[in-house]
Amino acid sequence: MCDDCRAEYEHPLDRRFHAQPVACPNCGPLVQLRNPASGHISNIEMRLTAILKTRQLLGREDHCG
Repeated sequence: MCDDCRAEYEHPLDRRFHAQPVACPNCGPLVQLRNPASGHISNIEMRLTAILKTRQLLGREDHCG
């Protein structure tokens, strides 16, 4: 946890006082789509395919919209 997050987390008058989870662009969490064969997925079509495949594997095949 970075210094800024810790200060917010530990200050009783802050809205993030002992909030779970803390989300910060500096200290995380970090989420990435990764391809085991080639590394980071940067192509938007590949990202969409990975997201849809994940939904399918999680049993969430319903359509959004």
